[in-house]
Amino acid sequence: MNIRIKQPIVLNEAGGRELNEDFVFPLADQANPEERLFIVSDGEGGANAGEVASKLLTLSMAKYFASTPPVGRIDQGYLDKALRTAEDSLTAYKDAHPESNHMEASMALAHLGDKQLTLAWIGTCRPYYYNGKDQKLLSPAAEFQNEDTLITGSDQPRNLHMTVISVEEIAAEDFIMLVTDGVLEHLQDRNIETMFQAPGIDPQKVNTELNNLS
Repeated sequence: MNIRIKQPIVLNEAGGRELNEDFVFPLADQANPEERLFIVSDGEGGANAGEVASKLLTLSMAKYFASTPPVGRIDQGYLDKALRTAEDSLTAYKDAHPESNHMEASMALAHLGDKQLTLAWIGTCRPYYYNGKDQKLLSPAAEFQNEDTLITGSDQPRNLHMTVISVEEIAAEDFIMLVTDGVLEHLQDRNIETMFQAPGIDPQKVNTELNNLS
């Protein structure tokens, strides 16, 4: 089943914080309807360190997907291998820059393949899938809302949580959204669901509203 997507929309601003330690893939000026992998990462560890952590992890994951494209269905093993390369890159940077030893990050990703939509996450980042037909927001990470596990490096290997949606279940009025806790500090799941339920929903309007609220 061939699924086409609209132009991806990116919001990556400091919001109410002094520092923006988030990183997104693809970058806002590079996102296009041909993309199939989307990642957001929220870094921690103070100035520079958090920003470096989120960028390293995001680009390392994207590089793995590009160099080792998933064949058929993505499984936990594939995600684990991708994350191991990202953790290795984080550890290598820490070894070269001891002052950044405390940096760590959360992550959420979405991959739209030929057979399934894969949503994966760890820490405070969240993936969402809005079913337009049923007007319901799927928040697979809801039960992990108090989780404080973060990606720190290869000395403490982690596992991404994962949920899968068959492409046969995806319809033209559906939406995928990845967010960091910069959004979740101001909005709950029911607020996000309400935004998508508005008549004649426009992704750009949702993006603008999220920006205003955050």
